[in-house]
Amino acid sequence: MRIALTVVMTLLGVLAPNPGQAQTIIHGDGHAADCSRLVLKGRFDQATLDLCTLAIENDRLRRQDAAKTYVNRGVIHLRRGSLDEAAKDLDIAERLTPDLAEAFVNRGAILMKQGRWTDAIAQFDHGITLKPEELEKAYFNRGLAREQVDDLNGAYADLKMAATLKPDWQAPKVEMERYTVVRR
Repeated sequence: MRIALTVVMTLLGVLAPNPGQAQTIIHGDGHAADCSRLVLKGRFDQATLDLCTLAIENDRLRRQDAAKTYVNRGVIHLRRGSLDEAAKDLDIAERLTPDLAEAFVNRGAILMKQGRWTDAIAQFDHGITLKPEELEKAYFNRGLAREQVDDLNGAYADLKMAATLKPDWQAPKVEMERYTVVRR
């Protein structure tokens, strides 16, 4: 039995998908840990940006923690619409720790905001292989990007995976409601 998918495109979904950003967690004390906690709470104000910058410039961070702090600051830039600044921070994070999944997942989110769907999918693909802490966001974002290149089966499968990985997260379920599954 083949399954064909159709999707009802919403104006918001077509023109301005809202990708989830994948923050990184830094445990302990210090500016980098405080930056991490605030970004995880969804803060992207100037004070949080300044705190992350303070951690980068003044804290003696291990390489991994420095990379994570650059990712977290990149997330703030992404949320504030400063895509070039976000990309710069993610590039630095990748240079510091080439296998940090969140750098690729967030770069994918930047590319989505730029409408570069195929490039975004490639970043999500790589990020997923590296197993980010919030794997569901990578699948969700890749699902949104796949929809834009008319890979509806792949999009639906990714949204379903995101919903499976985090059952209490409503965003993938809302997106999946736009799909009609036709069995042939």
